[in-house]
Amino acid sequence: VCRHYLWLTSCVGINGYEKDYVKGDKIGSHRLSFYDEHFSEYLWKKIQSGMESFYYFSDKDSTDFYPNNVYRPIGINPLMRVIKYSGNSNGLVGHYDAPYDFKDGRKTLMSMVIYLTDHTYNDGGTTRFLKDKYDKIPVNKRDLSDKKTLGNSENVLYELRPISGNAVIFNHRILHD
Repeated sequence: VCRHYLWLTSCVGINGYEKDYVKGDKIGSHRLSFYDEHFSEYLWKKIQSGMESFYYFSDKDSTDFYPNNVYRPIGINPLMRVIKYSGNSNGLVGHYDAPYDFKDGRKTLMSMVIYLTDHTYNDGGTTRFLKDKYDKIPVNKRDLSDKKTLGNSENVLYELRPISGNAVIFNHRILHD
């Protein structure tokens, strides 16, 4: 069965949620979400050879791994989000991505960001990895709540500026904005 779904969201708040955006608030981004199994299979074929055959996680790693600690990558989640930042966008607060559980033994442990445009200073869209006071605590004991405010440059460990066609893959539970 081929499933395609499309959700168009004009604005989301700085916490990434449409439901929390009220007209006049700071805009986090403009977002389009879609579900496409064929597209996720296409992307998986493109990156599969660059992935490890198995990933070993412990309670010190920055991803959920319960109930096992050895995982084999098998694909990409078909729920895609296209996010656009513009001059009136303020970005997203520091946050952790959550795993998606397919309820059939599969779940996501990593996030992939594909850059569709090059970075310009007016457009935003950088991915910033932030200092995390919880990084030495086992994942299941961390406070994984979204932060309340936008990050500042003092908390940035690494900033990745978009180059069209590049991608970054990282564990869900790494604090980023």
